[in-house]
Amino acid sequence: MKKTISLLLVSVMLICCFSACNGDTDTEDKASETEEATEAPFVPAKSYEIDKSEVDSLSGVSLTEEETNYVIIDIKNYGKMLVRLFPNVAPTAVKTFKQNVKDGFFNGKQFDLIIKHSFIQCNDKYDGKQEINGEFKANAFENNLSHVRGVLSLPRADENTSDASSFFICTKSAPALNSQHAAFGFVVYGADLIDDIAAVKTNSDQSPVTPITITSISFAKLS
Repeated sequence: MKKTISLLLVSVMLICCFSACNGDTDTEDKASETEEATEAPFVPAKSYEIDKSEVDSLSGVSLTEEETNYVIIDIKNYGKMLVRLFPNVAPTAVKTFKQNVKDGFFNGKQFDLIIKHSFIQCNDKYDGKQEINGEFKANAFENNLSHVRGVLSLPRADENTSDASSFFICTKSAPALNSQHAAFGFVVYGADLIDDIAAVKTNSDQSPVTPITITSISFAKLS
């Protein structure tokens, strides 16, 4: 970190010296050079209004092969959740999640970690981690989607990355997770299923005694 700051300072000093020696340099060019020298490696997202309006039913919702910002999570023996994705909040997390949906990556996976009064998590134990630069504070990224009940987020792979091969859904508000994980979606229909899953009997590993399987995750569109 010190090395990076030093390099940035040196760059800025060189730009300043260059500008002083070239008085006829266009002001706009100077601004452009300074911006390039000081640009952060991970650009913070702008804060904006997040629409978490819930949907009354799935009657106006249909599956589509087209990539959209809505997905339906079909859970065997439980039912369906409709999730809205927020690419403006977490562009990398959403992009990777969408690719996994396209690939059918989560189909057949299980919610195999149930933390009572906190979250339910779909883990991938076999295909290995998908490490990405998640949108959270350690990556100098402002993620303004709070971890409230129904929010989808990514577990951490390590200090500066998220594991996109897994995701968790909050069963209640968890302020301690804000800025620490890449929140990227919200359940707008079927939130009652979260409570049903969170209430199941678990073993000593906090896994459900009876497997809870994701039949499919598919893109959806609202009419």
